[in-house]
Amino acid sequence: MTKIDIGNEVKRGWELFMAPGNMVLLILVTLVAALLTLVSCFVLAGPMVAGEFLIIQRLLKNDPEKPKVGDIFKGFDYFVNTFLFLLAGFCIGAVLVFIPVLGQISGIILGELLSIGLMLIVFEKMGFVDAFKKLLEGISTGPFWMLVLMMFIANIIFSLGAIACFVGVLFTAPLATCIMVCAYDTAYGDTTPAFTQPEAP
Repeated sequence: MTKIDIGNEVKRGWELFMAPGNMVLLILVTLVAALLTLVSCFVLAGPMVAGEFLIIQRLLKNDPEKPKVGDIFKGFDYFVNTFLFLLAGFCIGAVLVFIPVLGQISGIILGELLSIGLMLIVFEKMGFVDAFKKLLEGISTGPFWMLVLMMFIANIIFSLGAIACFVGVLFTAPLATCIMVCAYDTAYGDTTPAFTQPEAP
């Protein structure tokens, strides 16, 4: 697992988000994901997040076929594992609430762990049980906690959008997700190869 430079990952995420055409696409994707998540009472939260990750990954890897808003529905390929993973995470969080002080601290960390776990499911094609096992293995290493810290910082950036109400969240939410995917890509040693551009004749 590669050590993360926080400043570099924020910069990479920002540049990815601001690249020509990416901002509008990601804002629309975020809007669709948020609406479907709310309408479904969060049942579709997992596949919607998975779809966002897949789109951002393609942008990061320079897929010559530009992703479209509708590609978010490819996240349904991960519906079962993401749903069960988030359900288990919710149950754990519900238990932690009743533990004074430690429960509140653990609850904050849990949110970051869930983000990493979802990426393990999507990018590594893991089942939800294997994703939990991978997280447990990772917590004993220093670089893993840098990734957790990176996720926490990204979530702070996301939260800043609340200051500007709904419009602000539409900007900071996809930006934060770009930072998360970039950090994960660095931490796990670029586990997904870049799309190759066709050779010039």
